[in-house]
Amino acid sequence: MEAIASTATPKLTNLVLATTTVIQRLNPSQWVHIYSGLTVLEVDVIKLTEPVDLLRHCARLEELKLSGVVTHHLPHDELPLLRTLRRLWLRRTSVQWMVGRTFKRLDSCTLLRLVDTRTIGQTSVIYLPLCTNIALQSHLIGVLAVFHAPVVNKIEIKCNQWTKVRTSLELGRVWSQRRNQGMLQPRILSLQMLCGDQALLKALDQMVTLEELNLDVPHPNALGRNFFESMCAAPKRAFTGKTNEEWTRWAADATKWQTQVCPSLIKLQLRYERWLRQGEMDVSTPLFVAVAWTRAKLPLPLQQFVLELGEDGPLQLTGMTYRDDPNFKRLWRDRVPDNDQEVLYIGCITSVIHRSIGFTEETCAFPLRRLGQQYYSSIFRRLRAFHHHGLVYLQRPCNVLPFFEHLEVLDISRFHIEPCSLATNLPLCRTLRILHGCCISLDWMERRMFEQVTECKIRLDKNEHVSKLSRVEMPTCKKMEFIGSSYLKILGYFLLPSLDLLHLGLSRTEESSNDTLLIRDIGLLIQSIHPRVLQICIEDRNEGHGPSLWSEIGVDGVVVKNCRDCGHRGVVVGNERPGVNEPAT
Repeated sequence: MEAIASTATPKLTNLVLATTTVIQRLNPSQWVHIYSGLTVLEVDVIKLTEPVDLLRHCARLEELKLSGVVTHHLPHDELPLLRTLRRLWLRRTSVQWMVGRTFKRLDSCTLLRLVDTRTIGQTSVIYLPLCTNIALQSHLIGVLAVFHAPVVNKIEIKCNQWTKVRTSLELGRVWSQRRNQGMLQPRILSLQMLCGDQALLKALDQMVTLEELNLDVPHPNALGRNFFESMCAAPKRAFTGKTNEEWTRWAADATKWQTQVCPSLIKLQLRYERWLRQGEMDVSTPLFVAVAWTRAKLPLPLQQFVLELGEDGPLQLTGMTYRDDPNFKRLWRDRVPDNDQEVLYIGCITSVIHRSIGFTEETCAFPLRRLGQQYYSSIFRRLRAFHHHGLVYLQRPCNVLPFFEHLEVLDISRFHIEPCSLATNLPLCRTLRILHGCCISLDWMERRMFEQVTECKIRLDKNEHVSKLSRVEMPTCKKMEFIGSSYLKILGYFLLPSLDLLHLGLSRTEESSNDTLLIRDIGLLIQSIHPRVLQICIEDRNEGHGPSLWSEIGVDGVVVKNCRDCGHRGVVVGNERPGVNEPAT
């Protein structure tokens, strides 16, 4: 190196120094002419105890990489590299020499584990008029507040603070409302840190031009429910659901949506280093789909939502439904039963809608019954689950069946469904898997085949008007629960060839002379349905009549206790269907 320095060759443009001895030998002023023609300078040492005086001699430098170097605080008129430098990379290096200077051509700036950043004052400024990329890795990210970069395109921040409070304070120093932070408006923002929801939301509120947000967080509790609820979009006008005009706009898909956080966002990438452990509560996953679904309705819709949970591969949420196996099951794997996943999916989406169109969380009457069937399609067309438990029975029938195109779960009570003609195609006959009905009319099921129903539960009160049925087919039904002794004969019209369990919840309040009729009805029902396992629960006000009744039915033993399904007493578990060589249950 001394030989090269002595010849002062003008062809030397790239120089990499990786030993402390060489740097100290070439630091004195008699060797400074070696740096005059350099365009690339890289100094990589563990740590220099004494400052080096190299930068003011680099007149043509375009790329500078310093690691473990402490520089002098140089006068403002002695840095010719300010006019030529394009890429700057610093690690374990001081940045005080940059304060108050304007890097006229700098395009990329990377700062890793800076030293002595606390000595930079609040009034300090570093001007980067053409810089488009800034990367910072430090536990003191507040140093970014001194960077004025009006055309910055991408900012990457990695903070290794241990607590949310400290990181939130550092983040607040960068995007503080008291500062004029119009210069830090990136198009791409990547964050790897542990911070509070409010601090992150306040920072994002100022990034109106942000198009891509990449979040790398350590564990599920790093970001809470408030963050994801704030990321959801909502209609511009308050939706009460009380006027026909509001429903007309909703049905015509003319409702305008807005968001206060990142209105220009088109890509959201969320990665968790680890996901839920046993015993941890999942409060964020149900909101992921809600963010993707609502932001897709914005004027500038979200086009990509990439989610990575722990070691799992990337999961694309935009446009995802519960049918997108295996992606959907991976989202709630090992935490939500398969039968409840579609309910959770539609629940996380409609939770945003409910807040917008005026549905209440309490039990209430059907909110659309007065508006007509032209409004049902936009609400029910994409539903996977429909739950309605009114306080009073709906006297006016609702024609909602044709609009359920993807319904899999129907759980209703005191709901009057208007039957459709047999010529009307009902998509729910092909998609419905779970059917629960309490105090409902059954004539809408007449001569219909429900191809995928595996569980059916029907409860009929004595005062309920039930139309007569002739034939209802459920070829895949495994479990049938029927409560209501007055309409026991109705079950004889159900064709259940694959039935495993039949649970009967009956009320026996008549005189003992009616026992013969009850026994006959039960016997005819068993001959018609042929369940593998029969469970009978009879509300017997006179428990002394029980043994004689059970002996006539053909059951050997009687167990008297409360039934969890019916709430009655006198649970009797009957013998299995003949031909099954299994012990009686």
